[in-house]
Amino acid sequence: MKRAKWVKKVTVALFTVILMTVGFFLIRSYCLHQECLARLRSEFQSHIFDNQTKTFIRTKLKPWGLFNTGKMPSITNSDGESVQLNKEGGLKYSGISQEVFWTFSDPFLEQMIRSNLQFAVEYARINELPMREVLSVVRDSLASSIDQVYGEMQRIDQKLRGDGYPSSVTIQDVREKRDVMYSFLNEQYRVKLQAKSKPSVERFYRENQFLFWLISFVGVSGIIWLIRRMRLIGVKQQ
Repeated sequence: MKRAKWVKKVTVALFTVILMTVGFFLIRSYCLHQECLARLRSEFQSHIFDNQTKTFIRTKLKPWGLFNTGKMPSITNSDGESVQLNKEGGLKYSGISQEVFWTFSDPFLEQMIRSNLQFAVEYARINELPMREVLSVVRDSLASSIDQVYGEMQRIDQKLRGDGYPSSVTIQDVREKRDVMYSFLNEQYRVKLQAKSKPSVERFYRENQFLFWLISFVGVSGIIWLIRRMRLIGVKQQ
């Protein structure tokens, strides 16, 4: 009887220690995972939005606001060619000039999407981070940049069509253009995500640490429960 009580106490103590250890690693893994994601969001928000999107808006879109004045500075298109529109003045923002404006940013956005998703792939590999989550963080940052660019284009377009009085005209609907760019972004995201890579145990562990510890916890708990049941059965038979 004393032996049975001793076995029970040892089993409970062992189970408690293992439970606390596995729980600690589960919580630690989860916290590190969330901390890593937060750091990634901050880094890519700065890299994509602060360094690229703001620069594009300032250097490529803002000059269009001066189109009707004839003082619009020259800008560089996606091919690297210098372009200066309405240099002599006299033209108004409408027709072809309006069409040029609304197609001007597309090549830049597409290039921004391709280059940053490729950067995300290389970043994940170099830093041994889960590819899917790094790409997802970058995709979210790029989606935010798309919103910012088209939002700024709406404001400039409304100002030019209103000839300085933006409230006198309705704002341009950009949902269709934005959705097209979202589709391009998501397609490029899928292409990068589905790119073939050599499978490895280390890579699987890095990308599924939380799942690994959860499975370990369930497995260890099951083994301990089974051992305990077998010991109790043995004691009863004695």
